[in-house]
Amino acid sequence: MGLFGQWAEALSPTVIWLNLYFQGEPMLHHNLDKALEIARQHRFYTVISTNGHYLTEEHCGMLVDKRLGRLIISLDGFDQQSYAQYRKGGDYQRVVEGIERMIRIKKEMNSPYPYLIVQTLALRTTEDQLKLRIREIYRKGVDAVEIKTAQFYHPDPENNLMPRTGRWSRYKADATGNFTLKSTLPDHCSRFWGSVVITWDGRVLPCCYDKDGDHMMGNLPDQDFSSIWHGESRRTFAQRLFTHRKGIEICRNCDQGLQL
Repeated sequence: MGLFGQWAEALSPTVIWLNLYFQGEPMLHHNLDKALEIARQHRFYTVISTNGHYLTEEHCGMLVDKRLGRLIISLDGFDQQSYAQYRKGGDYQRVVEGIERMIRIKKEMNSPYPYLIVQTLALRTTEDQLKLRIREIYRKGVDAVEIKTAQFYHPDPENNLMPRTGRWSRYKADATGNFTLKSTLPDHCSRFWGSVVITWDGRVLPCCYDKDGDHMMGNLPDQDFSSIWHGESRRTFAQRLFTHRKGIEICRNCDQGLQL
């Protein structure tokens, strides 16, 4: 937390939006309340994305009290059977109860915080129910519902979670019958200019699709952020991104940052 406070102080002149999550479950962090307090002191707009299993009375009250800007709750199924096919070991009813608890506590505390988003992946197990179920979720009192297309490392129509080709699929069949992104992956990415990942130990990554940290551009304990942002590693990555995006593994299966 000491390092987090130092980084927040150093980045506060230029950072506006802070996502307090990456490849884990943020509600399990025992100092989440302190992180939100530090972020509030620096006037960051804060966002948390959660699997929804730990929205206890205490946690919900704390998120409202610390004025979390936005809470994204993943609900990737509309009953236990469909939910558990994607969220292995997950409890659908527990997530629904967490959503309802968050709505109730916001009302009790008379607060607009956090802006509450339920996000659902469009999967083959749910695509036929999306319109009906989204209306039901809205009636609970959430602020927004988002449908997100699912990413598959190896797109295969035999995968019982991959949507059929159409509106809710990221992929299309090519002339050989293989599935590829619908996007032609032009050599640009708007997200490269406006966002970056800092891992818990200070590694700076180009974006959240670098899940394994394969493209580290620097390390905050050893360098200041400005030197990393303008440094050689980031320039080298940018050159690859803007000349041959398809040659970068983390970009090859990504359709983000392309809407210019």
